Amino acid sequence: MRQTELWAGAMLGLLAACAPAAPDLDIGSGAAHDGGAGGSDQREGGVRVLSDVAVPPEVDGAKGRGGASGSGARDVTTADKVDEDGVREDASGVNDAKNDASTSLDAKGMDAPPPVDAPGDARVRADAARLDAIETADAIDAPIELGTCAAVRACVRAGRTEAACLRAASVAARSFAEPVLVCEIGACAMPCRTIYVLADCNACLLEACSAALVGCARQSGCGDGIIADATEECDDGNAGDRDACTAACTRARCGDGLTYDGHEECDDGNRIDTDSCRVACRRAACGDGVIWTGVEGCDDGNRTGGDGCSAACLIESCGNGIADPGEECDQGAANRDDAPCLPTCHANRCGDAKICKGEGCGAKLGTILEQCDDGNDADDDACVKGCRLAVCGDGHVHRDVETCDDGNADPFDTCGACVPPAGHLLLTEVVTRPAGAEMLEIWNPTRFAIALSDYFVSDSHLYYEVAAGSFSTSSGSDFAARFPDGAMLEPGRYAVVALGNASGGPSSFAAAYGKPPDFELRPTANQAADDPSVPNMVAVGGTSIGANASLTDGGEPVVLFSYRGGDAVSDVDYVFYGAANAGNQMVDKTGVVAGAWSYLADTPASAQQAVAAPAEAGSIHRCVYAEADEAGAQGNGITGHDETSEDVTAAFAIGASAAQRSPGGPPPANLCPAAPSSRRSTPHAASPAGHHIGDHRAIQEKRP
Repeated sequence: MRQTELWAGAMLGLLAACAPAAPDLDIGSGAAHDGGAGGSDQREGGVRVLSDVAVPPEVDGAKGRGGASGSGARDVTTADKVDEDGVREDASGVNDAKNDASTSLDAKGMDAPPPVDAPGDARVRADAARLDAIETADAIDAPIELGTCAAVRACVRAGRTEAACLRAASVAARSFAEPVLVCEIGACAMPCRTIYVLADCNACLLEACSAALVGCARQSGCGDGIIADATEECDDGNAGDRDACTAACTRARCGDGLTYDGHEECDDGNRIDTDSCRVACRRAACGDGVIWTGVEGCDDGNRTGGDGCSAACLIESCGNGIADPGEECDQGAANRDDAPCLPTCHANRCGDAKICKGEGCGAKLGTILEQCDDGNDADDDACVKGCRLAVCGDGHVHRDVETCDDGNADPFDTCGACVPPAGHLLLTEVVTRPAGAEMLEIWNPTRFAIALSDYFVSDSHLYYEVAAGSFSTSSGSDFAARFPDGAMLEPGRYAVVALGNASGGPSSFAAAYGKPPDFELRPTANQAADDPSVPNMVAVGGTSIGANASLTDGGEPVVLFSYRGGDAVSDVDYVFYGAANAGNQMVDKTGVVAGAWSYLADTPASAQQAVAAPAEAGSIHRCVYAEADEAGAQGNGITGHDETSEDVTAAFAIGASAAQRSPGGPPPANLCPAAPSSRRSTPHAASPAGHHIGDHRAIQEKRP
């Protein structure tokens, strides 16, 4: 007959023979108890504790397995209460009834062992005898000793109180039993007390108080190679915890907190499936279909990306720091509208209306460092292709801002400052002294060659009297002179008029500049001989060029005008330098009637601007060619402008030395704002007829 059957039979016999059970004890209540003779117990408030139970002396010299017998008391903290009827109630509030061996089931659904009908092994028989003796001793108060921790646990499961069982235990048995009993009625009340199943109870104890269970088992004979059916599931005769039988003589099982070598990858002793050790005692891994808390963001049971859960078990979403399928980039928290990777996980490219200007732009993901991004490919707005701000000189005409853009910053070509220059000839340089260096320069900013024979230069505010034939120079220093017939000025070319003699002597133009002018006003000035290679300017009526014609150092007007017959002249360009006076006034033709013609209003002299008179060897240079601030209508100009309205202080700059004079070319470097450093006059273009101004060898006639 099996040992288990012997044990169960002994328990049933004890229960049947027992008188009413001794009152239960409240483990851990703290009430005092004094053990008295004759089996009488003194209670205080009807409560006793394990540590109050007196340890009985040895009665038969038998020693409990795993320790020597003795006497003394041991403190244990538990939580059983005793009601007034002596029925034990554990800490969970469940009354502990005596187990009915005929109906109790283990956790696997198997019936409890049948009643004992034959003797078993010596250890079980000895403990059964002691239990029977305890029942008797409870009535006659005779001290009987239980020698093993397993016997104490069996005593309690047989229906006796913890106090009674501990009172009957040896010192060694009690010291190992107390921690286990505390755990049984506390953390493991359900499997160990309410519905007792050995395997389930041991499994709980292994997890909750492994050391206590192992100590109890080893003290009770676990490890001797003999299986005690009532208390051991197995016994392989060793203390190893990583084989099929644990050191507590329980069968290795997943969840017992002990890793069974060759069968389990891990065992963390819990039933949590989302930590590093799965409930099947397999290590958590990406692709196992269970999300590992704190490590995985997802786990769809595969290691394939692109399905919402990446191959690394991270949620495939923009912003996770991983460039998942369908994403060009993903820099996590660094995804921004100004960064190389956008919050949409696409590269920040020119034309997406997001300005890439942060760290890494221009170096990562094929991005460029952008100045702007308006989300379109238009080149006529404020942001041109390449995500650059529109600027003059970028080759793109900025709508409503620029009227031209030739792709350079040269203010002296046909699109200076991205505004076309005036559609007519311009005065571009004036030198007032010394006498031999005096000169005027004009420039053709248009795309066409211009015949000069209808153009005049003058230093008098009464220049318009040329139309009536009444211009005169009473002072002898004023002039109004026409360019000779056949003279042509090619596009982009300059024409220089020397106000004295072109050559001959130390006071000639050639002596001052080292080259001849294009035209001369007074060819025999300074007793010089007329230079036949330089065309002469033409006097109107033979008297419009004074014998001492020159520019006044202190100030006067310089006028370029056109006259093609009729009653009126047309202003072409005008600048006043220095201070006006009665003899040298600013131009104002307002109200002047010339035959059938009435001049329109000029800007009042009081509202006109004047540039400073240059110093000795100084010069006046035009730096702005567009006349942008000039009144564009209702004027007396050749194109309908009011030439007297230009702010010449903004359009002209003053050169301070002879080195800054530049007849026949643009202003010197650094004189004008944004002036190019190496710009010089362009080569001559062939003229269909007449003179090639600037190349004196091409002049074909000297006199009109």
